[in-house]
Amino acid sequence: MPDDTVTDPPKVVAAPIVYRHEWNSHLLSIRIARDPGYQFVPGQFARIGLADADGETTWRAYSIVSAPHEPFLEFFLVVLPGGKFSARVAKLGVGETILLEKPAQGFLTLDRFRDGEDLWLIGTGTGLAPYISMLREPTTWKRFQNIVIALSVREAHDLAYVAEIEALAASHTAGEAKLHFVKSLTRDPAALPASNILHGRLTTLTESGELEANARLAFDLQRSRFMLCGNPEMVEAMRAILKARGFTMNRRLTPGHIIVENYW
Repeated sequence: MPDDTVTDPPKVVAAPIVYRHEWNSHLLSIRIARDPGYQFVPGQFARIGLADADGETTWRAYSIVSAPHEPFLEFFLVVLPGGKFSARVAKLGVGETILLEKPAQGFLTLDRFRDGEDLWLIGTGTGLAPYISMLREPTTWKRFQNIVIALSVREAHDLAYVAEIEALAASHTAGEAKLHFVKSLTRDPAALPASNILHGRLTTLTESGELEANARLAFDLQRSRFMLCGNPEMVEAMRAILKARGFTMNRRLTPGHIIVENYW
């Protein structure tokens, strides 16, 4: 008799690394082969893992950098010296495998906003990752009139994906959003004079008005929608600053202005 048992697809698959790029000694991007059945929405994160010699698997959650139409999954990592996970990933080469858990998770997704014309994507460090996924998705550009990437890092060499973002900013066409890219360093002030880079934390720049001035776009209760991702202290402080200006959290039953990533 034929076996008619329906077997659920495995929740964990081994995926080979197909590309890696070291931005500097502590920032790394990797791409792994994508199972055709792995679906996600820009802004979501995946859990990837490595098994040790004892058979125990260490898992970490990373926002997905790639877009849904791309045939790979891309991740942006901080490499921690001696780290139980990231330091091991940094030693892997193309062809070596990483475990991937299904399905994708997370609610830092644009479909949670019911309206809005100006999208502020505010992040620190690798908190940039989900925003790159959104920018690579063509439908994002049709939905908003303005998109602002506000990124803060410690030093100039921590600015990753800059060429891609600037190319996108230069390539927008009529009927698509205009992209504004605001960069800020919290250290390394010597890198500033010859560049259009601010100095200071995003929270400080918001309170002083420099963030809006540099973006050439004002916060507006009717138009502005905000996403916050990155350092938890920045997320909490920025949320408080925005709430003090009348912006509200976006919730499932109560539309608002602010969405944050909570997997940190």
